[in-house]
Amino acid sequence: YGQWQDEGYGAGIMCNYNSQVLVGSKVRINKFYYGVAARFGSSIRCEPGVIVQFAGDVGFFAYGGSIDAQQCEAYHCAHLDEGLG
Repeated sequence: YGQWQDEGYGAGIMCNYNSQVLVGSKVRINKFYYGVAARFGSSIRCEPGVIVQFAGDVGFFAYGGSIDAQQCEAYHCAHLDEGLG
């Protein structure tokens, strides 16, 4: 379930426009709309162990970009107001 649709904004980590980000394994992201977001040709690599919790939509989100988040976890992430799950 998600709790932050109305209060969580942006992303804990966002990468845009052909950029690259490496996220370390000890990172915990709580209460953002997106936990990790890659957009517009960008890429994010998350080391195993990254955890996203209570995102207002999704924990890991790629739109025209890519995310490698193997062995990472997302808990309690959903946008329920419009029934998106």
